[in-house]
Amino acid sequence: MKGNDVALVIIGAYAGFFTFNLFTLIAARVYGVPTVALMKSGLFEGFADRFGFLVRLVMKLPAGVWVTGEYLKSVLDGVGLESEIVPDLIDPDLLPKRDCEPEGPPIFLLPRHLFAIYRVDHAIRAFAEVQKRYPDAELHIAGDGEERARLERLAVETTDGNVFFHGWIGREPLNELYNRATLLLNTNLVDNYPNAILEAMIIGVPVVSYDIGGVPYLIEDKVNGLLVPSGDVERLADTIAYSVENPDVCRSIVASAREKVKELYWPVNRPGLLDLLSPYIRSA
Repeated sequence: MKGNDVALVIIGAYAGFFTFNLFTLIAARVYGVPTVALMKSGLFEGFADRFGFLVRLVMKLPAGVWVTGEYLKSVLDGVGLESEIVPDLIDPDLLPKRDCEPEGPPIFLLPRHLFAIYRVDHAIRAFAEVQKRYPDAELHIAGDGEERARLERLAVETTDGNVFFHGWIGREPLNELYNRATLLLNTNLVDNYPNAILEAMIIGVPVVSYDIGGVPYLIEDKVNGLLVPSGDVERLADTIAYSVENPDVCRSIVASAREKVKELYWPVNRPGLLDLLSPYIRSA
């Protein structure tokens, strides 16, 4: 770290905040390196509620605090911390852009780690209901984790098949799934601005999501996506079916989403990053 102009520290919550983040911020202060903290975690609201005093103390160490959206800014405002909203670090050039809906049976995509916090079981249960109306529909789950065995059993017990677990896959296979998808599903318990939603909006895949965390700041219901009350699996299934049955609505959603998402990312490149960091570099 010594000798650098500025350090960019990605801030997490809970254990990572009090170990890696705190250590890095202190080390930067000791070496006299200005730091900028970038916060993206959807877990931070509950963390800040629980440890507000310590969060305020630690977050005084960096020279600046960046957040990727209005939601986390409101969380930090609530504990008395100033922050600056910056676009997310997504490179649209890595993503396909499609101009029409895929042909064939409805295909639903959920690219998530298989941990309890992501509630992939809700997507499977909702899919089981949708499958009664659309027997040839497919659910594709891209990701892996400790819940995989339980979720695979649940899929066998509740559906008539057509649930595909891809595990960890690279950018190109994931892009192919996006290209084939009728909808992207997001069933998280907590979230900020999920990269999967941003990617779907760039590519042209309509999104159906629970209305949690930063998602309602990103999606206006029936304008650039479809929102469902958090945890309501029955409503989730109905909304998925509604999307399949109303392609004109989805076309309008895709067009609006592409306009909205332009505000929320910037191409990952060296000049762009240096522009964002330059005020801190000049103050070094």
